Amino acid sequence: MHGGARKHYIAIGVAFITLATLGALGLSPDVRHILLNVFMGFGLIVGGIGDHLVLRQALRPCANRYAETV
Repeated sequence: MHGGARKHYIAIGVAFITLATLGALGLSPDVRHILLNVFMGFGLIVGGIGDHLVLRQALRPCANRYAETV
C-alpha cells in the first residue's frame, strides 16, 4: 500500500479498542472473554479478506508469455 494504512486494519483496531473500554462500562469478565473470542474471529476474517483484496490489486497478469508457468 506504499506506506498507507490499510483500512481493514483500522477497523480491527477500533474493535479491540472498544473491547478494552468495555471493562469500564461494568461488563462482567465472562462476557468480555466471549467478546474477545468474537472479535478475534472477526479480526481474522476481516484481515484475511482485506489482505486478499489488496493482494489481488497488487498482482497483475504476466505480460511475457515466456515467464508464465506451464
